[in-house]
Amino acid sequence: TSCQLQVGNTGHVTMNVYNVMGQVVANLVNNTMDPGNHNITWDASNFSSGMYVVKAETNNGIASQKVMLVK
Repeated sequence: TSCQLQVGNTGHVTMNVYNVMGQVVANLVNNTMDPGNHNITWDASNFSSGMYVVKAETNNGIASQKVMLVK
């Protein structure tokens, strides 16, 4: 599964996947990234189908997206 992430300024970025109970189930990014568009891959092969939330945090703000994983 691929996610697009747009970073405005160089800085620390975290991107996590949460289950419906609010628990972190995957850490996709936890490092410094340069500005630009980035393609982030989530290997969801070991996860069950269902609703998840992908949340990205940068120095400029927080963005979250609900995703439905269907196998």
